[in-house]
Amino acid sequence: MTKTRFFIFILFVLGSSLLWHSCTGNGIVDNPPPFLQITEGPAEGSVVSIDRVTLVWTGSGSDFQFRYRLMYIDADNFPTTYQDWTQYSRASEVSFTNLDEGNYTFEVQAFAAGIESPALKRNFTVNSIVGPTFSFYRVNTSMSVSQRDSVSLWMEDVDSLTGFRIIMTFDKNLLSLAGIRTGQLAAIRGLSQIILPDYSDARILENANNTGRIEINSAFLMDFASYPANSISGSGRIITLVFDAKAAGTSSLDITNMDLRNSRGQLISFSNPRPGRITVR
Repeated sequence: MTKTRFFIFILFVLGSSLLWHSCTGNGIVDNPPPFLQITEGPAEGSVVSIDRVTLVWTGSGSDFQFRYRLMYIDADNFPTTYQDWTQYSRASEVSFTNLDEGNYTFEVQAFAAGIESPALKRNFTVNSIVGPTFSFYRVNTSMSVSQRDSVSLWMEDVDSLTGFRIIMTFDKNLLSLAGIRTGQLAAIRGLSQIILPDYSDARILENANNTGRIEINSAFLMDFASYPANSISGSGRIITLVFDAKAAGTSSLDITNMDLRNSRGQLISFSNPRPGRITVR
């Protein structure tokens, strides 16, 4: 009985020594990863009905630094960078404004005592535009002088759209229209799309750039893949506008006239389209 008690006592002493060593020496829990939590912001998987969000986070120590990024998840579940990783700093709050419609993943990391935490993620959806209407994606686009970039015209909650006509304006002193392409939505639905006038014609482009005015007439045509459908419904990219940046400044993209028609040729009522903006630096 005495030997048994002595053996148990020895095991207790050895175990305590090993535990103390692992916590204070080079053991496996010597440097636990920084503790990090998001304390304010959209709930996981929530739908936000406005185009701005604020997120707040905290770490478990006063010496913590943080970095974050925002990813946009498109309709094909493919992530694109909306804002890339920031530099590490003590900032523990961020607000994003004028967010485009769609799904987002916010990620934040902490750094302390030479250790970087795994990224903490928060998924949410922005659904701030009340359709049926058109909008721009991205709402805010940044470019550098001499850079070429594209802005999409996005259809939002439109039912049975067969054709449309829009007139839009841009600042001709800051931007030059380089071309117009069909969007992805018609092809996804198995429809052909035509655009008039033909912006591959240099004279048409020149007129648009001289006036700062773009007119687009477009229709969706049935083919074998889409039969018997000859219209599209829902939300998605229907036009891509390609611009070259000429000079620094901010140009608004304004839809000044819009006419939407359904498969019976009837007018589709719509909400006022939200303008876009291109900032050239």
